[in-house]
Amino acid sequence: MTFGGRSDVDGGAPPERGEDRGLCAPGPRGTGTRSLGRRVLLGLAVAATGTVSATAALRRGERGSSPAGAPLTVVPEGTDGPAVQRAIDAVHEAGGGTVRLAAGTTYLTDEHLLVRSAVALVGAGPSTVVKAGPRFLETRGPNDGYPLLTTDGAQDVRIADLTADQSGDLLDGNVENRLHEYLVDIRRSRRVVVERVSTVNPFSYSIASVGSTDFTIRGCRTLVRTSGRYTQLDGIHVLDSSHGLVVDNDVDQGGPGRDGDDALVAHTMGRDCHHVVYRGNRVRSGRYGGGMQLAVGDGDIHDITVAGNLFYDSPSGVRVGDYGGGGVVRGITIGGDRRDGNVFTRNARFAVQVRTRTGGGIHVSHNTSIGSGGFLLPEDATGTDNLVR
Repeated sequence: MTFGGRSDVDGGAPPERGEDRGLCAPGPRGTGTRSLGRRVLLGLAVAATGTVSATAALRRGERGSSPAGAPLTVVPEGTDGPAVQRAIDAVHEAGGGTVRLAAGTTYLTDEHLLVRSAVALVGAGPSTVVKAGPRFLETRGPNDGYPLLTTDGAQDVRIADLTADQSGDLLDGNVENRLHEYLVDIRRSRRVVVERVSTVNPFSYSIASVGSTDFTIRGCRTLVRTSGRYTQLDGIHVLDSSHGLVVDNDVDQGGPGRDGDDALVAHTMGRDCHHVVYRGNRVRSGRYGGGMQLAVGDGDIHDITVAGNLFYDSPSGVRVGDYGGGGVVRGITIGGDRRDGNVFTRNARFAVQVRTRTGGGIHVSHNTSIGSGGFLLPEDATGTDNLVR
């Protein structure tokens, strides 16, 4: 993990929370998301009847409806970046719907694809690959970095069922601003779902939420294959964001390559990071990091739940630390009741360590450490029923 990047929230305040939490609003603990709002469900989640090309949609001036009233579905006319972006733009201009990518197809892009409001970008599983092309580094994204997929201010977005390949094994990603934007970049957005997305060959963080609210990262898989090429390759990094779910992901920054860093992160650089649930994840960090970091900078980290995760084969488990600035941690739950405990196995140094200013409400309970060290907590923290074997 690096703390030398930027959050880019100065370019516009994070959206305020609205009453319609729509597509990816966190629901009760352990339930994933609330019921989808009817508007968002019709606009994004239901497969459209009838499929047209991006060009045809623009020519006909579609407004997101078929004769049956279903949202528009567009298949790109080609497998390069411009074709995919044209399809995204067409669906957005038509009022919302789905851009459908084919199975067994690699979409090679030298562009940084912007997934716009009311658009679902959906593949057919891991065999649908969106891959950075040979000229990918010749241009930058909207926030001066190198995202493969970015939302950049959009709302009501879904990215699902595909592999995102930043080509860090083929390109020399050690370029200026490589950590200004990330492989899959949720940025200054509301109601974004990223689900069942596999990330490979990163040269930046794999999946990040920056200055966003009401987001869900679910059922995704991160993987680092490179060794000796990069540092600071985090898995799922939540920065200056709120009201999110990070659930049921397989975050593997530890293999088969050796360049990985922290697996899960909650981080502040200018605004609070709060009301985020990390649950049911399988987590392995790389040699440069730990299973999870709560990294306090200029902004508080509060109302964070870390429950029911497996942290394994990492240098450390969960670390709460101060990285400069005036922020504190408060209202942090690691574990919970018996059904919510995390399992730490074969981690080198400790299961949980809290070494920063706290504002109270730190609860660490019903966790199990197997060959992973103990629970190193400040006096004002509550630590009960943690088992060390």
